[in-house]
Amino acid sequence: MKTGTIPERIDALVVAGPTEMIPDDKRYLLDHFLRSGKNLALLVRMVKADARQTMQAKIVDSQLSQLVAAYGGQIMPDLVYDAQCQKISVAQRGPGFIMQNIVPYPPFPLVTHVDAEHLIVKNLESFTLPFVSSLSLNQAVVEKNQLVGSVLARSSEHAWSQMKFFMLSPQYIQPPQKNEMKQYDLMLTLTGAFPSAFGEGQVPLSSDGSAVLPAYIKNAKPARLVVVGGADFITNDFIDLRRKDGLAQLTQNMIDWVAQDDALIAIRSKGGEAAAIGKIAEGHRQFIKIFNSAGLPVLVIIVGLVLWRRMEARRAIIAAQFNQSPADAQRTPPEEQASSDQQKEDA
Repeated sequence: MKTGTIPERIDALVVAGPTEMIPDDKRYLLDHFLRSGKNLALLVRMVKADARQTMQAKIVDSQLSQLVAAYGGQIMPDLVYDAQCQKISVAQRGPGFIMQNIVPYPPFPLVTHVDAEHLIVKNLESFTLPFVSSLSLNQAVVEKNQLVGSVLARSSEHAWSQMKFFMLSPQYIQPPQKNEMKQYDLMLTLTGAFPSAFGEGQVPLSSDGSAVLPAYIKNAKPARLVVVGGADFITNDFIDLRRKDGLAQLTQNMIDWVAQDDALIAIRSKGGEAAAIGKIAEGHRQFIKIFNSAGLPVLVIIVGLVLWRRMEARRAIIAAQFNQSPADAQRTPPEEQASSDQQKEDA
């Protein structure tokens, strides 16, 4: 895009969370690209967070949210926090030692609510979307332009959002009251012939003054669009494509879907990781803990007593058959006892 155009040979494009404002002519090229029947993934970073050093976050405006709004979506300049979240290791200093504690980290929502019918996420049990903003479908725009919209991923019902002031230090993050928590949409797709974010007579001028922008398309062709309210999940800090975890598979599925390679998604899903255990109620969780710690040993003892009683009953039956006490039957195997009785009869 530095030359002022997107090469014609490109059929799918991923815009991975720019943090600077995208000029009008560059956004027009993205708009033209989508409306020409080619597919687009917009990973819109509304908040740039630094959890490594400064533990601060700031709002960024790349203007991509304006494109999303024109296509039937809306992204909020917030961060979603979720009580159902990924855990991180936090160092705690003591007198002469450093202790590593594993603590929940709400800015890393652990997504388990997915659209079971959509190819991108249908075979995924869970994945993490770190530092993600909430989004939603604008049904009025979707219906007006006869688009098909799907929400692929949602937070749990125990989520909340923060705007303007973002707390990233885990020891200072305090969840609100339960009645202030709700479920947030985090990822969506749109398909169809998209409206333009620019009017027919509003084609902007090239920012470098040299490139000629393509002509406005009056009749758009059907295309695919993926929108996520963040881009940190595809960075090296969170994703390892060598591992077959949920996040790596999500990213590959998303790219394949944008590239219209649905068959590859189906093949990859067959080799995915084992399904994660679903969410367990607190009462069931406590029962499982008690059963594992106390119930299993008691069960082993009961089984042992039953087997011991069966063996004693068998010895008593053998002793009755050969006119012995159970103690003698225990000392003398039945085969030897039968042989001895036979010898006595022969004598």
